[in-house]
Amino acid sequence: MPVTTALALGMAPDRRPTEVMIRRLLQAMDPQLLTAAVSGWLARRSMTGTLTSGERSPS
Repeated sequence: MPVTTALALGMAPDRRPTEVMIRRLLQAMDPQLLTAAVSGWLARRSMTGTLTSGERSPS
């Protein structure tokens, strides 16, 4: 995880997120904003052809 991302999430950059930390983060997020962010990220990856082997493009 990039240092800037870890700091933005309130985590120490040298620690890996635990299952509990990830669950709490997801529970605190607005579901509609999360859906919009993930959808946009997938659309950009699909358009730029950055899917790696084993990944499927969104239907």
